[in-house]
Amino acid sequence: MSGLKATPTHRTYLGRIANRAKLPVDLNRIVNALNKALDTAEEMLDDEDKLLRLKATHALTQISIALMRTLEVGEQECRLAAVEEALLAQEEST
Repeated sequence: MSGLKATPTHRTYLGRIANRAKLPVDLNRIVNALNKALDTAEEMLDDEDKLLRLKATHALTQISIALMRTLEVGEQECRLAAVEEALLAQEEST
């Protein structure tokens, strides 16, 4: 196992995990907040004030973009973790 720690894949994996732990980011919290904002903006679409409806429409597009990007980041992190685990397993077997 000590030889494994010297591999570039293992160092990269450990470095990414260490950097991720330093970030005060919780993707689930972000997604929940964006969903709440989406619901609020959606309710405003039925308001009688045209300006408020226009602002709500703009907010919906911006929130939707942010939500999709956040979900994509989470999905990419899962895929990257799976690839790194596979590479580590492959290095261990050689």
